[in-house]
Amino acid sequence: MKNLTLTLCLVFSISLFCQKENNEIQFEHQSWSKILKKAASEKKIIFLDAYASWCGPCKWMAKNVFTNSEVATYYNKTFVNAKIDMEKDEGPDLASKYGVIAYPTFLFIDGNGKVLHRICGGMEAGDFIKQGKKALDINERYSAIEASYTKNNQSETNAFNYFTAAELACVDVYQEVKNYLDRTKKDQLFSEKNFGIIEHFTNDFTHASFSYLLDNYDKGVSLFGNKRIDEKITNVYQSAIVDACREGNDKYLEVIRAHFNAQKNTPIKKLNIFADMNWARETGDTSAFFTSSIEYADNFLQESAGELNNLAWTFYEATSTNSYLNKALKWAERSIEIEEGYSNMDTYAHLLFKAGKLEEARKQAQSAIEIGKKMGENVAGTEALLAVISERLKN
Repeated sequence: MKNLTLTLCLVFSISLFCQKENNEIQFEHQSWSKILKKAASEKKIIFLDAYASWCGPCKWMAKNVFTNSEVATYYNKTFVNAKIDMEKDEGPDLASKYGVIAYPTFLFIDGNGKVLHRICGGMEAGDFIKQGKKALDINERYSAIEASYTKNNQSETNAFNYFTAAELACVDVYQEVKNYLDRTKKDQLFSEKNFGIIEHFTNDFTHASFSYLLDNYDKGVSLFGNKRIDEKITNVYQSAIVDACREGNDKYLEVIRAHFNAQKNTPIKKLNIFADMNWARETGDTSAFFTSSIEYADNFLQESAGELNNLAWTFYEATSTNSYLNKALKWAERSIEIEEGYSNMDTYAHLLFKAGKLEEARKQAQSAIEIGKKMGENVAGTEALLAVISERLKN
């Protein structure tokens, strides 16, 4: 009986140890050269979490995904796992070697130091497991997609797949996209794949592919619909406007204005107000900024939850004037109507507080915290606001 008890205790202890081991990804704590040797000797791929200490999404992944039991079980069984700060010790050299330009970047590397697969940014546990499985697939991993494009860079499918994979991996392919489109015959630019490349990977209003889009607007609409064509045209010009305003380059801004004002199928009023709003913001002309922002939001943003929320938050930070705060409150309300989420609920709570509507602000802050926790958001800012509101209501 005593031996049976000891055996059961041993089994139970091992079970607890295994649960603890698989409760989170187990990372190696040794030099990169030793990690490579370990991977080579075990014939495994290295999973490298290339992170930075200040990176919010890196912390979120460490807290919410690396501790997921399914993720931990799969990654601990499949890979040699490494976690290296790219700004300390060996990190900068590895970041340079492997072209890490954004955080977090997740690299899957063989024992010889060759990158087989790469992705970047935060993601849910299920998607993270899928990416780990892609790293094992010789046809689906990033290196295979890149090799296919290198072998035949005239293929629409190879180009679209490579540029898409590169975007997900935070690899800069801006120049290569331009080169590919420059090689492509004009009558092929409106194939589904090639238009997808123009749509997702180009932002240069002076490029020939964009000129082709403007010159063949009706054909583009017939093939892809007004929404996709109009959004692309607007986004390209808006991107250029934002860059010019951030640089304080009024001459370049006028070049952009002249370009879109000369086109037949551009949203001229919308783009001009957008330019006025951004220029006023960057130059500190608060009166012009508020006026143009209100005109822009009321005329063009009533169906865009994200943009309404962003502008409402900007007003929260920029003004205490009741008329402007009331405008921002309406935008926040409309944003929530379109698509309720933690971000716009938090904005609404802050605006209510700043407008002096404390009881409403308290209720909204509580709701924002509740939904934020369900979504895995960091709700510390809203909790701090709720504490201030509660204190004010006591007094």
